[in-house]
Amino acid sequence: MTRSLRLIAAILTVTHLTLGGAFAPPAHSDTGLSSTKRATSSISNQASQIDRGTAIATDSRPVSVSDAHTRLTEAELNFEASRKALRKARQRRYPRGQALEDLRQRARHAAAALDQAEDDFLLQIHDAQRQGEPAEEWVAFLDQAEELENTRRSRTQSD
Repeated sequence: MTRSLRLIAAILTVTHLTLGGAFAPPAHSDTGLSSTKRATSSISNQASQIDRGTAIATDSRPVSVSDAHTRLTEAELNFEASRKALRKARQRRYPRGQALEDLRQRARHAAAALDQAEDDFLLQIHDAQRQGEPAEEWVAFLDQAEELENTRRSRTQSD
C-alpha cells in the first residue's frame, strides 16, 4: 500500500513540476506586462520544463532494466503533460501563432521521446533475457513489456 502511495506522490510531484502552473494567474504583482505577454511567457516556461523532462529520457541508452523503466515512466508523464497543455490551449483557443506551434512541436518531441523510451525498455528486457541476467532484475517488468508490445501490435494493425 505504501509503495503505491509513494508512486502516486512521485507522479503527482513530477506532473506538478512539469506543468508549472502554465495557465494559472501569476502569483506576483503586476510587473507592467500585458496579460497576453504574461500568458505567453508562462506557456514558454511550461514548454521549457517539458523539454527538460523529455531531454532526460533521450540522453543515452539506459544501463539496466530498472533505468529503462524509470525513463519510460518519465517519458509517459512528459508526453501526457505536453498533450494536456496542447489540449488546454486548443480548448481556450489561446495561445495562437508561434506559441501554439511551439506547444505542438513539444508534443511531437515528447511523443518521439516516448517512442524511444519504449524501444529502449523493450530492448533492455530482451537483452536481459538473452544474456541470462538474474531474473529478479527484469521479471517484475515482463507484464508491462508484454502489454507494451501488444499495444504496439494493435497500433500497427489499425494503421
